[in-house]
Amino acid sequence: MPAGPCYRCIFPEPPAPGSTPSCEEIGVLGAVPGVVGSLQAVEALKVILGIGEPLIGRLLQLDLERVELRIIGFDRRADCKTCQRIDQDSSRHATGIFIDVDIEPAELARRMNENGNLLLLDVREPWEWSVGRIGEPQLLPMGELEERIDSLDKSLELIVYCHHGTRSSMATEWLRARGFRALNLAGGIDRWSREIDPSVPRY
Repeated sequence: MPAGPCYRCIFPEPPAPGSTPSCEEIGVLGAVPGVVGSLQAVEALKVILGIGEPLIGRLLQLDLERVELRIIGFDRRADCKTCQRIDQDSSRHATGIFIDVDIEPAELARRMNENGNLLLLDVREPWEWSVGRIGEPQLLPMGELEERIDSLDKSLELIVYCHHGTRSSMATEWLRARGFRALNLAGGIDRWSREIDPSVPRY
């Protein structure tokens, strides 16, 4: 993969959890992910095949409402912590060591059975919590995460989950940037219900 700047080089700090609405909350036009996904697939193929000019060091802004494209060039920041972690992970991968910030439902089930030193952190809303939950988690909605961060124990490994894994992925990134050992439950509680515990209601 060609070296280049990352998303955090141009936007160093992710927004505070809960400060921006998710697609689950405001909805999304079904065709939009298809358009963006196709563009991403083409970019991936260009890198794999070594053809064309990939969007490395350039941010593509796609305004489908007005059918406008804008490209913003930017450089890698020397103090970018995300790039530093990527470089470190690339080195570990080259030596057979790779760090993933996701945890699969089956792996979480195994670790829960072993009574490991971990804390399940549910970042959904209270009404979602009332529908169903995994084990005995701590409820800390995304919108309250920043102001209640002191309630979290840094000695524990956090397993963060939401409905489908989107919100919890953002929360995991935010927590790891602040020194917490946090993993995101891939697929969220919905996948947990489908693959591990069907007694957990789906919604």
